Amino acid sequence: MTANSFTSIQRVHQALSRSRGTPAARGELVLDLQFVRELLAWKGNAPAPEGLDPADLLMEGCRTLNLDLVCLQSDQVAVKQLNPVIGMESIRRFRDADLFVFWIVDGVFQSAVRRHGLTAVFSLIAKSPDVLASELKSTSDQVMILMKKGVDAGAHGILMADDIAYNRSTYMSPDFIEQCLQPVWKAQTEKAKALGVP
Repeated sequence: MTANSFTSIQRVHQALSRSRGTPAARGELVLDLQFVRELLAWKGNAPAPEGLDPADLLMEGCRTLNLDLVCLQSDQVAVKQLNPVIGMESIRRFRDADLFVFWIVDGVFQSAVRRHGLTAVFSLIAKSPDVLASELKSTSDQVMILMKKGVDAGAHGILMADDIAYNRSTYMSPDFIEQCLQPVWKAQTEKAKALGVP
């Protein structure tokens, strides 16, 4: 198979397996729908953006930009003020359009921040790390259920959205990461492997 004869899905699989000679896979973590509307209006030969629902608009943006992959965000991850949620029910449509679908789910730390707020999580890390560690383990079980739902709906891969750092450092000590976060990340990685996806 020549580099140009890869389908988009094959190209991403090949890139993820680090196969030599594979052309770079193209995609965006977030493709802003307002940008897509303006791009389609500017191109002029694409469907009128105002007549498309969010999923069709995103798909048309991927086609126009010749992307190989799309990242769809679960309800828990999506920042609704930026884009409407294009969730699990749309996974199959993108897959059928020959786009590799990454299903983005919140990681355990990000889930704790959503639930309690960043300051409260910092307080838990300092005062009650065992309580937070127990919550993270319980949350990990829920994350893995959501991972499976996305794969069952047709996603090719999972992206974990677990923002644990800012531009200078992590939010917590290396010991906390090693003792409380790495075990759940390992379990989630093993779950993805068991589901047969990267």
